[in-house]
Order: sequence, then structure tokens, then C-alpha cells
Amino acid sequence: MRVAEELGYYPNQAAQALATGRTDTIGLLAFAVYPSHYSETLNYLQRILSRAGFNLQIMDTMDKVPNRPQIAKISSWAVDGIIAFDSPIVVRSLLEVTPNPRVPIVCMGTAVFSEVATVNVNVYDAVVEGLRHLLAGGCRRVACMGDPEDQQSSDPRFLAYQDVMKQAGLSCEYITVQAEDFTRYRQEARKAVRDYISRHGCPEAIFASTDEMAIGTFRGLRDLGLCIPRDVMLMGFDGIEETAYHDPPISTIAIPMEEVCRKAWELLSSRMNNPELPPRHITLDANLVIRESTR
Repeated sequence: MRVAEELGYYPNQAAQALATGRTDTIGLLAFAVYPSHYSETLNYLQRILSRAGFNLQIMDTMDKVPNRPQIAKISSWAVDGIIAFDSPIVVRSLLEVTPNPRVPIVCMGTAVFSEVATVNVNVYDAVVEGLRHLLAGGCRRVACMGDPEDQQSSDPRFLAYQDVMKQAGLSCEYITVQAEDFTRYRQEARKAVRDYISRHGCPEAIFASTDEMAIGTFRGLRDLGLCIPRDVMLMGFDGIEETAYHDPPISTIAIPMEEVCRKAWELLSSRMNNPELPPRHITLDANLVIRESTR
């Protein structure tokens, strides 16, 4: 040890991995690393893994269909296990090429691939509860804001919106946010709500499909001199911490991401210790958080 210290020697992690077969590193396939919903989740997961003695290595997927070089890169990743966060397309593509992956995989989030172990978040019920809360407050014009591709998909947020409005005998209204990437969600939502109100008048409530859009909408409504919640109620989705610090604080559908991360690590570590275990599937519920923006 004295000689090692004198020579400035440190153990080589790659060499140790060859000797032990373990890298003490977990790979994360993340749909994104920004905005806040994703960065907060990465922070939760980093803390959990650090306490367990593991490092975290991240690959940003944007959940697009990967090409063969990308699949090869994931397949040869020097990690002990993989957690896929809102990246079902990537996991499906990986398993099509590599039916028996070298390391265990766990999917987590609101979008998962059920052929591997999963921690799925049920958001439908909480969105229904939130929209019914808006209707109970006297709102009849409730607009739904989101990305156009998501609005036309089977995304549970928009299915819940359509179901609640249909059951109430009310018309759906969509505010479309065209953004090149997540970094522009606030800016584009601010613009979209101003344009929509100038053409169609002001809805009595707006349900934004992300908190980032809700924050941009908040600013856009203020630009128009509208008061929240007197003139229009506002509700977001994700449950990021920032929504509690606006004036008024913004209601949201909160995803319990810290608990999701804990459960995902439990599933992955059990599969790492016993690869023969069958995939387990856990479902957690999102929660409606009512604040002053919808009271």
C-alpha cells in the first residue's frame, strides 16, 4: 500500500471488471435529461445507486427507433444492468436484435415495454380526477394543451381528457404546442396560449400535458392580463417542485418518481443477483395535487 501510494497507483476499473465480471455501473436509457421532470428523476436515481455503491451512466434516447450501431453500443455497454426511463421503443428494438441481453433490463415511467420487468405509473385515474375537479368548479370550456403527436396517440393523459369531456357532454378543445425540443416547451406554450385565446377566446380552464407547458402557459396568461384562477384555472402534469413556488402555486398531476426509482432499483438488483427470476411488474399511481391555481 505504501509503494502504491508512492507510485500514485489507483485500481483500474476496467481491469477490475475483467477480473470480477462486475463494473459497479448501471446504465440508464433516458428519454431525456431535461426538462425538470427528467433531471429530478436522474437525481433520485443517482442518490439511490450511490448509496448502493453503484455509478450511473446515461444515454439520452429520445425514445426514437435506434439504428444498428446504436443497438450494438447498448448491447456492449460495460454495465451490470440497465434501467430504461420512458424508453419502450429502444428496449423493444434492443430485444428484437438481442433476444437474450447480457444484463438484466428494467423499464420504468409512464411508458414501458412489458416483456421485461417494469415499474409502470398509472396516470389515467389521476388525470380523470383532476379534470372532474375542474368541472366541479364550474368550468365548461376546458382546453387540453400538448404536443400534436401525443394528442393524436393513445397517451393516457389525452384519453382521460377525451373520456371526461365526452361523459360530461362537452366539446374537446386542443391547444397545440409545436416545439423543436423540450428546452422550448415553456417558450412555445407561452406563445401558443396567447395565439389560441386571440382566435378562440379564453377557456375557463387549461390542462397542460406537462408542467413545463403549464409554466409557459402561466406566463402567457399573465401577458394577456388574465388572472389565475379568477379568469382561468390552470393544471399541469408531472409534479415538478417548481410548480409549488409560483404565485399562485400550480395544481398538477404528480408522478411519484422517487418511489418509481426505488422500485426499479429493487427489481434490477434482484435480477442482477438472480438472473433466473421471472420479470416482475409493479404499478404505482400518480396523484392529484390541488393548489390555488384551480381553487
